[in-house]
Amino acid sequence: MADWKQYKNGCYEINCTNIEDLQNIIEDHISKIPEYIYRGQSKEEYKLISTLDRFLNKYYEESKINRVMQIKYRNFYTKKHLQGFRKLIRGHVDSDEYFTNDLFTWTLGQHYGLYTPYLDWTDKPYIALFFAALENHENDCCLYCLNRNYINILNEFVREFPPKKYIETYKLDEKDKKYLGIDFKCETNELQIIDPMTNNNKRLSAQLGCFTKTPHGESIEEWIDLITEDYDNHKSGKFLLKIKIDANLKKDILKFLDSANINYSSIYPDLEGISKYCNYVVENNFDNLFNSMYPFCVRKS
Repeated sequence: MADWKQYKNGCYEINCTNIEDLQNIIEDHISKIPEYIYRGQSKEEYKLISTLDRFLNKYYEESKINRVMQIKYRNFYTKKHLQGFRKLIRGHVDSDEYFTNDLFTWTLGQHYGLYTPYLDWTDKPYIALFFAALENHENDCCLYCLNRNYINILNEFVREFPPKKYIETYKLDEKDKKYLGIDFKCETNELQIIDPMTNNNKRLSAQLGCFTKTPHGESIEEWIDLITEDYDNHKSGKFLLKIKIDANLKKDILKFLDSANINYSSIYPDLEGISKYCNYVVENNFDNLFNSMYPFCVRKS
């Protein structure tokens, strides 16, 4: 099996071309480290960045907005976006906590397609693998593993020894903060790993979900790379692992996971999940179903 290769400070990757190697990596390596959380992405080239910031970055690029204005615009837009969502969910939710607790509101929106500043993770590698294999079957995918303990240690350094390179990249002076009357707030330079404690989200429970949030909307790779640049002892630390998986494995991965009861109906414990699972069964077993109904017919290809 190939060795892990570093592609940024603190970030390593490995290629996986068959199911057996993938299972061995999961069972013999990463599953034995309880501090990992996992994320699957259906396209290997996707960065570890929130849906909100992926949208905003496209706007920044098209509008050629400088870094200071990007940070200001993000803070302003995030507030307006959350307010708009709260206004429209009135009468559709059964708890007032969605109107008083920002995290709970974002958590609700996250599972119904809302652009949010949070990134989904799970405590279980095979649940993350399901999302990696679910879509874009013509593209290579990947499974990310983020080490909670290592990130917490890095956050302690950030609190005690402010990282110069990171601060230079995202620095705002008092004049900047007051520009256009927008109150800029960022109490931390830390990468947050968040376990929402709410009883009103069945999907979050079924997926054993948690979230990450970077201070200024940068990708997790960028945060680790910039932060560790100031801490030589941590540049080689394995904070983030990336398992790159060939596209031709995706369908077999879904079949394997289905046999372990990891599928639409278990990941999405509602009518939508049940419907999608039934569609999956029909789509992937049509020939068997056809032959069982008409055993003496030969279906033309």
